[in-house]
Amino acid sequence: MNCCSIGSSGRLVLLPECCVHLAKIVYWSIVLFLCFMILEAPLRWKFNEAGLDFFIYIPKILMCLTVFIIIFFKKKINVVALSLSFLAFFYTFYGLINLHTASQSIFGLWVIVPFIFGLWSVDFFDLRSFLIFLGILFFIVSAGIFLDPFYSYPWSGLTLEVLDQDVQVSRQWSALGVERYAGFARASFNAASQLLFLAILLVLFVQRRWVKILCWLVAGACIILTTSKGPMGVWLMLSVYFTGGYLVGWRRFWLRLWLVVFAFILFVMIFFPLSTLCIKYEINLEDLLSRFLFASFDDRLDWMWPNSLRLLDLDGQWHWWTGRGMGGIGSAQQIFEATRYLPADNMFVYLAVIFGLPMALCLLILLWFRVQKLTMKIHLVHVLPILLFVSGYGIVANVIEEPIISFALGVSLSYKG
Repeated sequence: MNCCSIGSSGRLVLLPECCVHLAKIVYWSIVLFLCFMILEAPLRWKFNEAGLDFFIYIPKILMCLTVFIIIFFKKKINVVALSLSFLAFFYTFYGLINLHTASQSIFGLWVIVPFIFGLWSVDFFDLRSFLIFLGILFFIVSAGIFLDPFYSYPWSGLTLEVLDQDVQVSRQWSALGVERYAGFARASFNAASQLLFLAILLVLFVQRRWVKILCWLVAGACIILTTSKGPMGVWLMLSVYFTGGYLVGWRRFWLRLWLVVFAFILFVMIFFPLSTLCIKYEINLEDLLSRFLFASFDDRLDWMWPNSLRLLDLDGQWHWWTGRGMGGIGSAQQIFEATRYLPADNMFVYLAVIFGLPMALCLLILLWFRVQKLTMKIHLVHVLPILLFVSGYGIVANVIEEPIISFALGVSLSYKG
């Protein structure tokens, strides 16, 4: 049985019947997943009213089934997908033994299902076939944020009880008196990251230049309304990347320069959290502007990052080498280990607590080599801005548990061209 492959044009070719069906399953899995994520707050609200809270998990269940089908039918296994999936399952098994409850580790694996799905599904779809759909989603997210200041959504600030757990439908909050608008997302930073991801894809694949510019400017305006500093910083960085690339014609020296930037981002992601274990940072937050811009970053330096890393000390110092296992930090911890709950707010910190420091460092080093290979050797220039977004935002956020970003990371790492 032959399997489908991606041609040099990026489109699926040589598709026997089984792969045609697989491609359709993958396509609709992605469509359903993105719709549910973009409209998560109103969907949770409506499902709860109808007593159908479980329906919000349908896309993830479909993703799990699709991955099993792909593994069963795919003749040629993607080495990257296989390796990273094995790592995730191995540390899930380790978490079953190491953590206080087995459910915590299993839930930790459940959280990263979009990442695993992205790893395995990449050979069965072409992002350009989603272009109109992505444009519609971009309009929905933008409209949701723009309307938020003028219309009080019924799901805003709502908390529901699901399986004896309080679930926040949509966070209603402010920063120094400035409202943080979330639109149809569960939180303002979710809306900002979703919008930025969609804008990057539209800039990469839409042909008309004025549409690219319009989408990018609209994304920037909406991110300002969310007051999410991480996505805004990434938006500014990628504005330089796209503008400079257009001006110099995407020459190799420009891509090499941004590979250096990518390496620097990874260095910052690692250095600052580790340094908080021995350095007490003091940021001057006397004026209103500095408090608005840097108060959350100061919190990360002051307690979030050092306390997250010190989770490795709780049950034995060997955890610095081995990690706590899947579910050892983040969402799973919030449910099964609430008194110790910390969200990490950094991609390296999240990886370090789960896999241990050596493995986390190896994964980020391998990430750089993977991006370098895809960008310079295979010349997949569209992978670099997506991973600049993931890593740049990953300095101040737990991007692995952000479903759409996690999916994008899996697709980017596993893509072969």
